[in-house]
Amino acid sequence: MKQNNLKKLLFLGVLLLLSNFSWSQEVKVELTFTYLNSVTKTFTVADLKVIDLPSGSSAAWYDVLTGGSALLSTTPLQTGKTYYLETSPKARIQTRLKTIVYEISPTISADKPNTVCTGDVVKISANNILSEEQFTAENTNGSGLNLTKVTQYGNSTYYIKPTAMTWEDANTLISSIPGASMYIVDSQAEETAVYSGLQSKGFTGNDNIALWLGLKQYEDAFSYSEAKDTYGGWYWINGARVTDSYMNWSAGEPNNYTPNPGVPPGWLLYQFSPTNIEAYAQFEFQNRGSQWNDAGNTNVHESYPIFEFTATTGLQWYKLNTTTNLYEIIPGETKGDLTITASAGSQKYRLDMLTNGITLPLFYEVIADAIPTTPTGNAIQNFCSTENPTVGNLQVVGTNVSWYSTEIGTTPLIASTALASGEYWAEAKSTNGCPSPARLKVTVNLTTTPTITSTTQVADCTPNSATLNAVASAGTINWYNAITGGNLIGTGTSITVSISASTDYYVDATLSGCTSVSRTKITAVPNSIPTITSTNDASTCGPGTVTLEANASTGTINWYDALTGGNLVGTGTSLVIPNLTATTTYYVDASLSSCTSSPRNMVTATYKDPAGLVTIPKPTMEFCPLKNIPVLNDLTVTTTTGSTINWYESETSITALAPTSELKTNETYWAGSINDISGCESTSRKAITVVFKCPEDIIYTGFSPNDDGVNDTYSTSYIKNLYPNFNIKIFNRWGRIVYKGDANTPEWNGENDGKGELVPVGVYYYLITFNIEGKKPAQGEIYLSR
Repeated sequence: MKQNNLKKLLFLGVLLLLSNFSWSQEVKVELTFTYLNSVTKTFTVADLKVIDLPSGSSAAWYDVLTGGSALLSTTPLQTGKTYYLETSPKARIQTRLKTIVYEISPTISADKPNTVCTGDVVKISANNILSEEQFTAENTNGSGLNLTKVTQYGNSTYYIKPTAMTWEDANTLISSIPGASMYIVDSQAEETAVYSGLQSKGFTGNDNIALWLGLKQYEDAFSYSEAKDTYGGWYWINGARVTDSYMNWSAGEPNNYTPNPGVPPGWLLYQFSPTNIEAYAQFEFQNRGSQWNDAGNTNVHESYPIFEFTATTGLQWYKLNTTTNLYEIIPGETKGDLTITASAGSQKYRLDMLTNGITLPLFYEVIADAIPTTPTGNAIQNFCSTENPTVGNLQVVGTNVSWYSTEIGTTPLIASTALASGEYWAEAKSTNGCPSPARLKVTVNLTTTPTITSTTQVADCTPNSATLNAVASAGTINWYNAITGGNLIGTGTSITVSISASTDYYVDATLSGCTSVSRTKITAVPNSIPTITSTNDASTCGPGTVTLEANASTGTINWYDALTGGNLVGTGTSLVIPNLTATTTYYVDASLSSCTSSPRNMVTATYKDPAGLVTIPKPTMEFCPLKNIPVLNDLTVTTTTGSTINWYESETSITALAPTSELKTNETYWAGSINDISGCESTSRKAITVVFKCPEDIIYTGFSPNDDGVNDTYSTSYIKNLYPNFNIKIFNRWGRIVYKGDANTPEWNGENDGKGELVPVGVYYYLITFNIEGKKPAQGEIYLSR
């Protein structure tokens, strides 16, 4: 407010008398201007609307509220930008009016893909078109601005945002929405309709709720006044003066009351003060209903904003006539959404959008697949478990058939899913997945394929005949003469065949059309009476265990103690008699089932008398082999009459030594007796150790190698007999070896180290190593003469 307000009020009366002057025009604007650029039209400043501009007046647009330069009429509009109108002469509001422009970019889509099924209901929707239904969908029920729709009146729809805010904040918020503005009351009927809508939504009758109007007091307005109960300077935000349209102030309002807690009753009337001016209009203040009240732009006066949304787009839907190839209007379809029922083939639609004189066509095509017929086929289908059947093995006639586990299931079974007994449902599908009108039910019977669990041949004594038995897990047993194909020779659990030689037969089982994977072979052997093919008698020397043996052509071998009748004493190929003390005869036959060989074969367990015991005078016998080497017969042992002594290398040797075998010193020999009649050997052998021992060692001191047959070699036979591991070296007088040897080398014949050269007559020296523990080597002279 200005300091010279009093003068202004005095001058006001004069100006009111001049209300017909041209500078008192009441120009208005569209608060939001929406446009649609096209290839033929680009919207410019010249397209902005000025309402009620008097004849002879001019208008200019700016991009700032004050100052600046007027924009050229060819300036392209910028979406989201605010433009300001100034007229000449100026409007009574004495301030530039603002318009916010928004360019819309419409698109078209549907709630289903372009390709659908015949009979599908498809909703085609235009997007970004500033339609009421689109605005509602995008900004109510928790979406967008989270508004509550109040009502519809005329071409406008009204919304409330139940959030308290200042008037300027509310105007800024609403101005940011294309097609929306603050609530402007044009008539009592409109006000009544909106208020009734607010009542139905529960936004009236509450002291804590007041609602903003799009009404403001402008200080620069020609008619501005803050006198109580006057309406100077109050204009709707589109530029309309409040007195030029409907007015509904509460009694005593506007009064420019502001809070002043220091002055009772807490409010003070400031008619000419700029402090906390009440320059904004609200209603439902203090439950005054639809009547208006002036309020300040402060937290104290925060109120709920009312949105007034006016669709600025004209819509019309068309459908292509495929005969004339022309689009024809669809009567009554003037909304942003078009719901159609798809028919087979292609259907093309067009939506014409008219915005500020520009029409934009949007196209959408729906292609519907024809519905395939319901699959046909056998309602009952049988399978065998060994086939490992899967869903892919089910057979029906249909297009792109899918299988389901239930009539209403939504998840198709994959082809590799194993089948089980039960119900399956076949559904045909078009190329794009459109289902048949119904599903075909197929009952699957999955039979466990039977198997042959065992086969046997029944033994009997009928020649050239065989009875075969088989057991199956289930089903009918079938007999064949070949592993595949061949002839069916019988059914059932057994068959009897006439054969002269072993013959192979084959058997399988069948149940509900399912047959064993393979036939089982059973070899039929001609029935024959078994025979004993061989027997082995056995004997024992003295009391002992005897094992009798027998073999049969077939069957079980049975042992008896009598030729006929008697007692069964054992079975099997051998009979063990643990303590035979007398010769006993046993009898053996063979049996196969009920067939038994006859007569029984005799098998004898013979008892033989043992040999006498061996007696030795002492465990060691000494010999001095000066001339001859003693033999086994020189050993002294005794046994009982009727037995002969045998000598062995060891206690367990089998082959006896010759009685004339030469003895060796420090060797042990074993004597056993043999019964002269029974040939039985004594049960134990006795050991004698032989030791060669003479009174002193005999070492010769000379020899004459002159080929006269006497002493032609240096003799070491005595040493060899006594000390078989000895070795000897002979040296000449210069210490050179002329001979070396042991028990296995020839005696020295006078040659020089075996080279064929005779050594001269003379004295030589020997060194004999006995290789006996504790015995020292011997050394001495040898005289060689010829």
